Amino acid sequence: MTSSRAGRRTLLAGFVAAAAGAPLLNAFTAAPAYAADSFLSNTRLYADPANVEGVDFARRFKRHEMLDTHRATTPGPRLSTVMAIHGGGIEPGTSELCLAIAGYRPDTLEPAAAGAPLHDYWMFEGLRSSGAVPGNGDLHVTSTHNDDPVARSLAAGSANVLSLHGCTAAQATPAGPPSPRWRPSSSPAAASSTAPSRADPPPHLATARQ
Repeated sequence: MTSSRAGRRTLLAGFVAAAAGAPLLNAFTAAPAYAADSFLSNTRLYADPANVEGVDFARRFKRHEMLDTHRATTPGPRLSTVMAIHGGGIEPGTSELCLAIAGYRPDTLEPAAAGAPLHDYWMFEGLRSSGAVPGNGDLHVTSTHNDDPVARSLAAGSANVLSLHGCTAAQATPAGPPSPRWRPSSSPAAASSTAPSRADPPPHLATARQ
């Protein structure tokens, strides 16, 4: 695994930016698709006997049942699907954020709050231990090359798809002036913070190395 892979940090604050009205991508320079993927697609990754599902990687998803028994009406598509296509140890933290946004507790997979909206989700997760060779970074497949049939089916059947990605702290630095709709926090805790963390995330989520 290269140092850039090992040093990658996930910034868990997309929902903060959305709530604040800040753009998720416009203020940032997105990195190009990662050119050193070991597998050109998910199906090729699955077909490699060296990659064992449940040992090296996992796929988890939730598709809520839809039923139409009325002849005169037809329901619309599912509103939203949340995806962590580089979850687990590939881009740490994106699995947990995916479940939380979809409305589920990451530790139990139970609904986070009674009566709260629940969304479909799909996750591909690296399960290899830290320091393993090859590591979880070897399981990264560029997002536009994801051809998992369940993932594609969920995306095609949803009005909106939110795909979560990780980035380094440096990649989350705005490329230009900050959005006038967003103002940095003036709290002492925010002013003294030198690095983003899960407990106190920065106000943006940049899509890098998709």
